[in-house]
Amino acid sequence: MRKYRLAVLVVALCIMAAQFVYAEELDVAVQYSTIAAYEQQTGGHIDSLREAPELAKLVASGELLPLEDRLPKEPAVLVPTESIGKYGGTLRRVRSGPRDHWDIRKFLGERFLVMTPEGEIIPNVPQSYEVLDGGRKFVFHMREGLRWSDGHPVTADDAVFWWEFKGDPRLYHPHRQEFIMDGEMAKIEKIDDYTFSITFPRPSGTFLLTLATEGRGRLLAPKHYLKQFHMDYADPEELNQMMREAGYEDNWAGFFDSKYQEPDKNPERPVITAWRPINGPSDAIYMFERNPYYWKVDSEGNQLPYIDRVAHEMIGDGEMRVMRAVTGNLDFFSAGISDIAVLMENAEAGGYRVLTLPRADTGAEPVIAINQNHRDPVVRKVFEDVRFRQALSLAIDRDEINEILHFGLGVPRQASFTSDSPFYDEKWASAYAEFDPDRANKLLDEMGLEWGTDGYRKYPDGRPLAVTVEISDGTYVSEMELISLHWDKIGVKLNINTPERTLFSERTFANEFDMVTWHMDGGDRPDLWFRWWAVATEGRGYHWGPMWNRWYESDGTAGEEPPAEIKRLNEILQERASVTDLDELKELMAEVTAFHTERLFLIGTVGEFPVPLVVNNKLRNVPTRFVWTELNRSPGNAIPQQFYFADE
Repeated sequence: MRKYRLAVLVVALCIMAAQFVYAEELDVAVQYSTIAAYEQQTGGHIDSLREAPELAKLVASGELLPLEDRLPKEPAVLVPTESIGKYGGTLRRVRSGPRDHWDIRKFLGERFLVMTPEGEIIPNVPQSYEVLDGGRKFVFHMREGLRWSDGHPVTADDAVFWWEFKGDPRLYHPHRQEFIMDGEMAKIEKIDDYTFSITFPRPSGTFLLTLATEGRGRLLAPKHYLKQFHMDYADPEELNQMMREAGYEDNWAGFFDSKYQEPDKNPERPVITAWRPINGPSDAIYMFERNPYYWKVDSEGNQLPYIDRVAHEMIGDGEMRVMRAVTGNLDFFSAGISDIAVLMENAEAGGYRVLTLPRADTGAEPVIAINQNHRDPVVRKVFEDVRFRQALSLAIDRDEINEILHFGLGVPRQASFTSDSPFYDEKWASAYAEFDPDRANKLLDEMGLEWGTDGYRKYPDGRPLAVTVEISDGTYVSEMELISLHWDKIGVKLNINTPERTLFSERTFANEFDMVTWHMDGGDRPDLWFRWWAVATEGRGYHWGPMWNRWYESDGTAGEEPPAEIKRLNEILQERASVTDLDELKELMAEVTAFHTERLFLIGTVGEFPVPLVVNNKLRNVPTRFVWTELNRSPGNAIPQQFYFADE
């Protein structure tokens, strides 16, 4: 592994990575890039390879290639958390609806690189990598013999194909911020069938960390499958016929996306994950079965995963999801902190244990984002006045929310970077976060927002001062119901709307909202997870600047041109990508902190509380001390591929 440490040192990344290593995260599985690396570094020995009995039967019947032809020449090796597992069983999970895809992706997904608990960045999907030209060029060597779940080889062509369509103006342009520097997209080059490089204009201080943490830089897509849906490869008549049949006539971008995105849109798309879907996301139970071409083995040579199938039951109601857990009908379930009491009370009867995992990345849950681009000019003028936002924040009794809903386990705070982050600033964390309704009323009085006869204030044009908060899938209704009582005391009426996630996305993208709630994740790594503090991101400025975001996404042809101060945030977004010195990065993030402390586009409530995780007592190899973070795709960083069911 030494060459990876040296590569990271070239761009000073190991210094930065070390700032984010959590001591608690030490009982997770240990991964080695190859069998040779495992044997060299541990003294262990893998003398043979074995597979699940159900796959062995398919091999015997001639329906499946032998194991040695399904694995790459150099499979990755995983040393399990507790013990070598046993094959079999179905893991029962739950999801809120057809579009609840991120939970599935996090649980099943594969980061291109991974970071060890000690902070070392090691290969995951590729066999190895190199850092050249002082951190400008990154060369990735793929595993020869690695296959997609349909048996087709994974090659450098899959990386080039992914790179090209993700930056195609007809599809996903502009490319993700991780791959843009100085307004220029990095260049990809195929070196040979199993080697490709990515080169930036200047050294990148975040590229490897992005691939090892946040993980959405997947870098691969199955070209052999997707090219039939791509207009540059497919027969035009056949493509148009498929588009018409799928209801995407004259919308090739939407059609291609429907084929590319998995598992929520196209379960037929080949994958490299441990399990592959066998039915559709609209089914009551979305079922995944083991991928016979999965490319990791344990330290005794057993092909992973151990568990045969993963079942995701669709239950829209949050209370019903908790009831499924307490009655022993779920094997692995992450809940809200407000559910911890009922989960603990029923653990023995339900046959499960409850892990309380530290969450290092949540600045606020929920966070309230105030739309600065409101389409109503009267409402917009009020929302743009920082005194209004300060008043809303001061009127929230965070201690009450924490005690009633979170059993006092959280930290009342503003929406800011978390205390686990090297960029934490107490001034932002406490800005207008005290409960002071008198001061809040004075601020609204100063704005000239008069009281009406109905007990609420009025907009300047005489309309009642009512605002609507959009809550996707109803996640934070209890919190917002308490806040509505708090805001009543300052004359602001709060209405609560709980659209399904698809409608939520449509409304916010169309700028048809006042404010939204979500969880402010990634607060420990804002240099990598920047959607909260900047607008030139996929998260649409996470809903506080949607039209400014549209302007960036469209290269200035749509939306609204941001003012200079917003543009400065996005200049910082560009600058931080090439910073390799932590002190310099801290200076940039301090500028971000000062900006948001003063503007308060985001209003926090309570954060930094633990995550209750329900685990079936028979489910083993589940680490008990891993840290829950968005950037590490929790719960995927528990390494579900190693889970197995014990007999007792």
